[in-house]
Amino acid sequence: MLGIFQARRRSSDLKRKAVGFYWTLPVPWAGFAKLPEDIERAAQASRTIRCQRALIHRYAAENGLEIVHEAAFLEVEPDRGSEFIEGALEKAAAKYRQYRAMLLFVDFSGVLLVVLECGG
Repeated sequence: MLGIFQARRRSSDLKRKAVGFYWTLPVPWAGFAKLPEDIERAAQASRTIRCQRALIHRYAAENGLEIVHEAAFLEVEPDRGSEFIEGALEKAAAKYRQYRAMLLFVDFSGVLLVVLECGG
């Protein structure tokens, strides 16, 4: 006799996925002009990254989201947005699409957490 068994899903399999994107500005007078690639080290090096990350992690926990990827970016032209952020955002967007996830980031103009849903 053949039986059909459905594997029990882990609770983490049921969570919606999210990608966190964090950014900050250089502080040349303090010697802060480069951001480590490792997200843990980037959060240690930058209070701004650390605060964004904490906000996004709290939002994810409160809304049953699993953060599957995180990326941090150092804006090299602090007086205006540079074209360099496009590459960093595209890498984050690739992960966002790969996992069919939400992209979470903080909008400093209104101190808002922004959630973008992946459409497909």
